[in-house]
Amino acid sequence: VLAEHWRLLVRQIKDLKLRSAGERLGAYLLMKIDARSGTAVLRLDEELNVIAARLGMTPESLSRAFGNLRAHGVRSQGRQVTIEDVAKLRAQGSFDDLDG
Repeated sequence: VLAEHWRLLVRQIKDLKLRSAGERLGAYLLMKIDARSGTAVLRLDEELNVIAARLGMTPESLSRAFGNLRAHGVRSQGRQVTIEDVAKLRAQGSFDDLDG
């Protein structure tokens, strides 16, 4: 159990240090969906300021990160997020999970 928790902490530190805000948000969104391809629509279950804190950024940075992900087919309106092409977003290697 301790080793598993250690790996989780190392993964979180790597995420914060090695990824940009947009990359962290992209990885978070991909983690929240089951689809491997096609279009995905999800409703975020937490408030945006809570998600921003979880991802190590301010709410303003989260908003800019959503703006940066528009180029990758991600659209958001409030808590509803649409990923136009999940496979395309996954293909952006920087959004893949970093192994602990």
